Amino acid sequence: WFHAVVQERRTYVPQGWSQFYEFSFADLRSGAEIIRYLAHQHDSSLWEALRGLLEYAIYGGRVANPYDLRVLNVYLHQFFDEDVLTGRKPLSDRVAVPSTGDRSDCIRAITSIPER
Repeated sequence: WFHAVVQERRTYVPQGWSQFYEFSFADLRSGAEIIRYLAHQHDSSLWEALRGLLEYAIYGGRVANPYDLRVLNVYLHQFFDEDVLTGRKPLSDRVAVPSTGDRSDCIRAITSIPER
């Protein structure tokens, strides 16, 4: 979801981002690998570590404008939050993350996302 949002903002330069940033599939893959690795850890500081790696190493390493970096940071805190991933808070106004890791619940959540 995060990767899709930062990609979509590129469509609206200079309103979305101040300039065009080349966020790529490699960023998505690297972020997913870090999430997969950290998901097996059980430490409350993992959220900060995850957001820090995504902000400074993977996505934020390309962001040159301080305002854009603040926007990126807001998205990281909005999407990578324990309350979002446990279902206590929605991912967006139209999407909630299932409260279970059950595959059928995840598929149901994905297919319920409206086209627009």
